[in-house]
Amino acid sequence: RGRLSNLLNLMHKALVQMYEENSDDLDSLREVSKRLVLSFSFDKEVSFLEFLDKGLRYGFERAPENLNFLEPALAPFVRRAPKRELPDIQTRIKALDEQLLPPEDQRVGHSKWKLVAEFQKFAMDVGVRRPTGASVASKKEKVPTAWPLV
Repeated sequence: RGRLSNLLNLMHKALVQMYEENSDDLDSLREVSKRLVLSFSFDKEVSFLEFLDKGLRYGFERAPENLNFLEPALAPFVRRAPKRELPDIQTRIKALDEQLLPPEDQRVGHSKWKLVAEFQKFAMDVGVRRPTGASVASKKEKVPTAWPLV
């Protein structure tokens, strides 16, 4: 457990450093984040909650400037999180929003404020997506609308 925590801490630091060195290159940040999360492909039960908490705090504590960090750096980890952890992730996002950000009616003067709502919506939608296997199976099992007459 300690090694995993250390690895996630290093990943967080790497993503933050990358963002701070070039906050305009969000595509590279997204690609690196996607590659980092793949290192957990074989561990379906790994918890990303603390990692996501740190990333959210980083984005929220320096808002609105660092709100661009959320989607490219954290979304790949939200997508790979165990399904049982999604409600906790969604709750954590809301709690940190209330704790660290100004009320919604005071979020004015910067277009980046909309990124908070977009990330929250994304995190809510992750939990309702169709299982990946279902879409493949449904394509195979399509029944023709009219059976050919023999």
